[in-house]
Amino acid sequence: MAKKGGTTKELTDALINDWEEQSETQLGELINSVTKDLASEDVSPVKTGFFASSWQVSKTRMPPEDQAIKNPWKRIEKTKGKAYIAPRYKVPTKFKFNQSIFIGNRAEYTKRAIESRNSHIGAYLLNGSGNFKEGLRQKIDRIFTDKRPNINVLGLDV
Repeated sequence: MAKKGGTTKELTDALINDWEEQSETQLGELINSVTKDLASEDVSPVKTGFFASSWQVSKTRMPPEDQAIKNPWKRIEKTKGKAYIAPRYKVPTKFKFNQSIFIGNRAEYTKRAIESRNSHIGAYLLNGSGNFKEGLRQKIDRIFTDKRPNINVLGLDV
C-alpha cells in the first residue's frame, strides 16, 4: 500500500498490484480445483482410474512426455480390482493472467473416454446436469468473487 502522503500514482499502482496478486491467487485456486474435479469419478469415466488420474496442467501446449510422475504412479502400470484415482502429474501453483494455461489428459484413449456415456466432462464444462456439485461456470463465479470488505477512500468504495 502507498505510504502516507504518497501520490495518486503510487496509490493507483498499489491498488492495481493488490488486485493482480489477489486475482492470480484466485486463478491458481481455480486451476487446482478444476483439475481435482476432472480427476474425480463424478466427472471423468472410471474403470481403472488411469484416465481420471492422467489430467495434466501445463504452461505449454504439449508438455514433455517425461514430466515428473508422482508416486505411486511410478510403479503402478495397471490396477487390479478396485479403481485407483490419484493425480499422476504435479500441478503448477503459480499462474499469471497473461500466460496460456493448458489442461489436458495424457491417457492414450482420451478421445474414447471423453465420448463415453459414463463421462460427465462435457456437462461439467458446459454446466449441464451431472454427478458433480458445481459446474465450471459456478466454480468461476464462486472463486472470482471479491471476498474482502469494501474500503472507503475519499468517500468512495474501492
